[in-house]
Amino acid sequence: MNQQAVQAVGSAKGGLKSRFITAILALPIVLFILWQGGLPFTAFVAIVCIIMGIEWINIISKEAKLTQVLLSAFLMLIALASHDGFGTGLGFYVFGVLVSVGLSLLFGVKLSLLGGGFAYIGAATLSIILLRSIDNGLWLVFFVFWVVWATDVMAYVFGKTIGGPKLAPVISPNKTWAGLVGGVMGAAIIGAAMSLFITNTTPVYLIVFGGILAVISQIGDLFESSLKRKYDVKDSGGILPGHGGMLDRLDGMLAVAITVFLLLIARSFDKGLTADAVLVW
Repeated sequence: MNQQAVQAVGSAKGGLKSRFITAILALPIVLFILWQGGLPFTAFVAIVCIIMGIEWINIISKEAKLTQVLLSAFLMLIALASHDGFGTGLGFYVFGVLVSVGLSLLFGVKLSLLGGGFAYIGAATLSIILLRSIDNGLWLVFFVFWVVWATDVMAYVFGKTIGGPKLAPVISPNKTWAGLVGGVMGAAIIGAAMSLFITNTTPVYLIVFGGILAVISQIGDLFESSLKRKYDVKDSGGILPGHGGMLDRLDGMLAVAITVFLLLIARSFDKGLTADAVLVW
């Protein structure tokens, strides 16, 4: 093995060690709150999304303190509205987008700060809370969580150890096609494993669905990377050792949660608002 390959393996092991320690500490808490659902889950999602909102604004402008307060308030309100149900959540989301865009124009604030931050992070907040609230929502959010986690881990390992052609060198020079393949494989494995516990579905469907969500997760990752590159920022924050900021860790989760929620809405006309609308084809 040449020196460059040895260094890549060593770097991967070092990064994985920090990520592993963080995951071991956080995973039991996250899984317990996910299992609990209800208000504890809503509160947890609200706190995480507020942190991501603050990081979003810090990437674009570290001076926009008032905008941080406004976005935090909007994200808290969308979480509470979503906890109340689909109608309230969707209604407040539309209202929140209009108001945040209006305030941005009124005070001469960049649309990407308040309006863009709420439109994107607010949509994910709404999505993940409502996904958990439906019949068998625990299994659906559990599936989403493990697919995104497996995608991140396997993409990191494959990208660091195999390397090769860059996936999007202008946006994110460290991401490779090997990493994307590894991420898809990890998500497919999760799909196969989850099919053993989810009735009325097939392994093939969940393997394919997991692979598609892996690609969407990587797109979400690239979107955040493009934002950081535009504003010359390395990490969105430093709250999670080995990961950077909360937004760095959950960028793929945002995109996947929104996608799964939209699929649920589209399929609900035929299947109803249940997890089966997404997990069973």
